[in-house]
Amino acid sequence: MTRTVFIGLLLLAPGVTRADELPGVAQRFVASFQAMHQAAATAADVDRLLGLCTDDVVYEHAKVGAVVRGKDQLRSGFVAHLGEIRGDRTQVVHSAQGPRLVALEVLRTFEVKEGSLWRPVSRKQLLVLERDGQDRIRRVLDDW
Repeated sequence: MTRTVFIGLLLLAPGVTRADELPGVAQRFVASFQAMHQAAATAADVDRLLGLCTDDVVYEHAKVGAVVRGKDQLRSGFVAHLGEIRGDRTQVVHSAQGPRLVALEVLRTFEVKEGSLWRPVSRKQLLVLERDGQDRIRRVLDDW
């Protein structure tokens, strides 16, 4: 199934998906992603998220054109941005899954730091998680 067809099916799916209906690794990813975007988040929160991933994980962010390869590079990027977001509340709106892919449409609300001020943000975001044979995340596609 092509990525376009898979995402199209996701967006046509009715209703809100409960987080406990997701595969375990996707549930833990969402929880860790949200924890990493809190005011008191630390490198330990980043490490918990990366503990769900393969060593050669690839993170692709469509909006900014970023492709980050490997846990070490991804950790450096995430740690560098700790403290820039606070109060993240992430809700899974829709999901779809295949043998190796889990696609999540999430609604995120948070505050982003701009200088000395905090600006509220609310947006839909698409996360596609590709899993390996041991149910670890080997690739993340992030688009908002």
